[in-house]
Amino acid sequence: EALIAVARGNGKTTMLSGNAAYGVSKDDERGADIYLLANSKEQAGITFYECSAQIRASRIAQHFRVLRSAIYYDATNGKIEHRASDSRKLDGLNPQMGIFDELHGYKDFKLINVIKRGMNKRRQPLAIYITTMGNVLDGPLMYYYTLFTDAMIPGKLREDVADRMFAFICELDENDDIEDSSLWVKANPSMGTLLDLDQLRADWERCKHIPQERADFICKQLNVFVNSGEAKYVDFEVLKRN
Repeated sequence: EALIAVARGNGKTTMLSGNAAYGVSKDDERGADIYLLANSKEQAGITFYECSAQIRASRIAQHFRVLRSAIYYDATNGKIEHRASDSRKLDGLNPQMGIFDELHGYKDFKLINVIKRGMNKRRQPLAIYITTMGNVLDGPLMYYYTLFTDAMIPGKLREDVADRMFAFICELDENDDIEDSSLWVKANPSMGTLLDLDQLRADWERCKHIPQERADFICKQLNVFVNSGEAKYVDFEVLKRN
């Protein structure tokens, strides 16, 4: 299993599309079924169509059949499909890889459990959870954030369990000053390549005086859990005026 948590705009979808194409063709697994998963079919489709576009534009296109509903790799009878939590007949799947996009939006483990139980018949299955932080503080992301953090601390989990878990969590640290833009790269590993620091500074200056927008920036761009309904995200001056 892998948990990859980075702020918005850092190329998550592009990276996962490459992982999906590799998993279906290079994992030495016959009939490798790769599932791109999300809360909605539309969200899952974002990664699917990015994967389709990458394959069509590359030199490997001749080895794939890219259709509207699936991408087929006939050499090993593998395929890439996108599914959602509202999909019917999810039971009975035999996934080689499950890629769960925007885990912060999941409110329960129903989709995760169905996919992971189906992986038991595979020799080397892989579940990837990729996300920004969110405000569902009792959902799967919070539990996995704690679990994968423990996996990085020697002795917290049994060694053979921890060795099967990979975590890449980019976030501001607990005592960091959110106003210090030199620290924002901690949550944004693509800073200077996909993201422009000056543009982010301008966004912050515009939205930091509006509590709801301020909370969203802290959550999505600095990758910090927030509960946007809490009064602590309302500036003290605003409280006094009201």
